[in-house]
Amino acid sequence: MVFLNGISVAQETWVSLQKGAANMRSFLIEDTLISVGENCLASDYCYTVINYSDWRTGLNYRSDTFYIDGIVGDMNSNNSILSPAAINVYKGKLFVGLNFGVEKGLGYKWNTDVLDVGSKEFLQLDLNVDTFNSRIKSIITNQSKNIVGVLWSFPVNPQCSIPNYKLFNCSSNDCIEFYEIINPKNCSLTSSNTEINDAFVSRDGEMLLLSVSAIRNGGQYNQSYLRRVHLSEGFKDQIRFDDNDSIMIDGLQVIEKRGGNYLGIWNDLFYKPYMHPIDSIRFATINDSCSLIMAEVDYETGKVLWRKNFRRYLQQQMSRGEGITKAETLHDFKVKQAISVPDGIVWAGTRTRYQRIKPTSIDMPFLFKTDFIGNPIWYRDYVVYPDDENDEGVILNSILQTPDGGIVMAGESINFGRKKVQRSILI
Repeated sequence: MVFLNGISVAQETWVSLQKGAANMRSFLIEDTLISVGENCLASDYCYTVINYSDWRTGLNYRSDTFYIDGIVGDMNSNNSILSPAAINVYKGKLFVGLNFGVEKGLGYKWNTDVLDVGSKEFLQLDLNVDTFNSRIKSIITNQSKNIVGVLWSFPVNPQCSIPNYKLFNCSSNDCIEFYEIINPKNCSLTSSNTEINDAFVSRDGEMLLLSVSAIRNGGQYNQSYLRRVHLSEGFKDQIRFDDNDSIMIDGLQVIEKRGGNYLGIWNDLFYKPYMHPIDSIRFATINDSCSLIMAEVDYETGKVLWRKNFRRYLQQQMSRGEGITKAETLHDFKVKQAISVPDGIVWAGTRTRYQRIKPTSIDMPFLFKTDFIGNPIWYRDYVVYPDDENDEGVILNSILQTPDGGIVMAGESINFGRKKVQRSILI
């Protein structure tokens, strides 16, 4: 039985374990709920799993697996999906950005291409960089139905964990690079790196909107921005939603309103140094009073119109674990995706729930709905297997809205008692 905030849910709620280990993203095409994920034989050898289900009941009636030609478990057959954003619908068909190993001299190199799931054929897009590994992070479509690819490339210096990025606008098989982000080759703590968290095309189809993080001092400082890039003219500007003196912004998710303005939500994790309750501490430390914060930005001027803090509301609404309530603070909230519904925005993510038994903490998905001016409407978090002492929770990867107004959550379920078994899950 599924519990929401400790209360058993209505009968319309269903849970469906799917084939594979990680359900990354789902789409509703006609009456079929299609979910895409992967299963890994080892950390470096994966294959794609596609599940087909009834959206009303979650009943899975078909599963397909996809291997690159070669022997299963061999690098030639390996393929992996970098992020849920690398899965999208294009001209009514489902496409997946796959990354796979190819022979390169005496070793292997990562290349990438876009798979047409229906035909099980690649589009053979010219996306790869010959001199170093390339993986696709996002597939986005604009109003003209071109694919916009955000290519995630390993840096030249393998010791640096932050990759470089190249952005392509693809029509048919031709891909034109229109923007790139090159991070420093050195890995010093003083270097500044830019990481792309999310990307989508503006409603007018003219700009790519990038949620980016500027990471400094080895991760001690993390500012998040909305970077606007013209598909034809390149960089336009960069917008900041938070206060100028915020030093650790986590999980910024942005959605474009119908009128053109932007709504963003994030977690302001760390104390601002001058506001730390202990005067002698002047470095970044977790603020147990942090919260999800929402803001609206004017799309013409880039100015913040308002900000709202949800700390008091969420502290009243969030479910609590058993006996360790002090540890359950809002710094564990991480928003993963946002969708626009007719009467507001549904923000979705994962938080931590603490308990006395082992495992002492589990991952718990949550949904948080607001209206378009930042007023909270409802909050729900989900304990999917409350009677299973081996359950480690559910990690949420994506959500979608069904025709009856419900929400389907896609993610992965982990069970401690079954040797860390991971299963794809739909809720």
